[in-house]
Amino acid sequence: MKEKKVSPDWYIAATHWLTAGFVVPFLLALVLGIPLAIILGKDNITLLSLSFVVINVLSVWLGVMYSAKYLAKTYIIKDSNQIAILATVFLVLVGGGFRVHTFMQTGVFAYEYIGFIIGIFVFYFTSKIYIKNSH
Repeated sequence: MKEKKVSPDWYIAATHWLTAGFVVPFLLALVLGIPLAIILGKDNITLLSLSFVVINVLSVWLGVMYSAKYLAKTYIIKDSNQIAILATVFLVLVGGGFRVHTFMQTGVFAYEYIGFIIGIFVFYFTSKIYIKNSH
């Protein structure tokens, strides 16, 4: 059996954020979003936007579950609460910064921003549920 690593909380949180808050949502948006966009087309932009909000929230939840299992197998987690907080801060800073930049460039408010805000809450609370200490 592979020995678990001892890493700083910020590193474990960054791994969690990248997996659960970026990679899994990106992949599910590709796998589910592209066919959905083809089916709905440009004429149903509101329905398509709301569908992407649902996909985002679902993918964050599934990503947190996957990431928590990976973290439990790979790292010794001393403070799961700290990891959940740090990972959420990374999500807010990077994801929120990107959205603020996009809004400043376009001036257009999108449903996706609402999905991102909901996703932050889902990310934080599911991280608190699924990430456990492993002294």
